[in-house]
Amino acid sequence: MKTFVAIFLVAALSFVLGQFLPWWSVAVAAFAVSLLMSRNPLHAFLIGFTGVFLFWAAYAFLIDMANESILSRRVAFLLPLQGNSMLLVLVSGVIGGICGGLAATCANFLTTSGRPRYDHQNYYRKKFR
Repeated sequence: MKTFVAIFLVAALSFVLGQFLPWWSVAVAAFAVSLLMSRNPLHAFLIGFTGVFLFWAAYAFLIDMANESILSRRVAFLLPLQGNSMLLVLVSGVIGGICGGLAATCANFLTTSGRPRYDHQNYYRKKFR
């Protein structure tokens, strides 16, 4: 449940920040949510990736439908997508998701810096008992 709340918060904060700041504000949103709610680096990446991917793909889809896919079809012909505008929306979402996932992972590494991953002195003693 906490994961779904974090994904929703990333998407909602990305929407709010995207109204006032440039495109990279989605990374700020994923970073902020991951500072508060992530457990490990993989969890942080998945939260950031999924939240930003859902927001960015949905937003690109709405913009694409508003202009009847005129521009996205032309851009898709320039890229190796054979004019498929939905594939362009998915590629855009994946790029945004990677940006959000990396920002969330950086925040998780920032919160766990300075803490050892295991007890260096008693590692083998505990392992072979």
